[in-house]
Amino acid sequence: MPEEKEACWEYLKSQIDIIQPKIILLCGNVAVQSILGNIGGITKIRGKWFEGGEIVHGAKLMPIFHPSYLLRNDSREKGSPKWLMWQDIKEIKRVYETL
Repeated sequence: MPEEKEACWEYLKSQIDIIQPKIILLCGNVAVQSILGNIGGITKIRGKWFEGGEIVHGAKLMPIFHPSYLLRNDSREKGSPKWLMWQDIKEIKRVYETL
């Protein structure tokens, strides 16, 4: 809910300011819309890197599926949500190792 996002925003911003992460994973549509705005659905933008602005200290941002979505989709076959998530995790690890 918008009210919930509003209530938590300052706390989240403070955490980002303190930690200054190099990579932030945006888990699901709510996280994506909160940080990047309405740029498209999670199934189309997941697994792609976005450059964060000043608000996240230039962190690399990657939208990924929300964990609850993965729990509801049990298949691990090629092209399934869990398989796609594994591809995303491998890409995240690749970039992390270059930092």
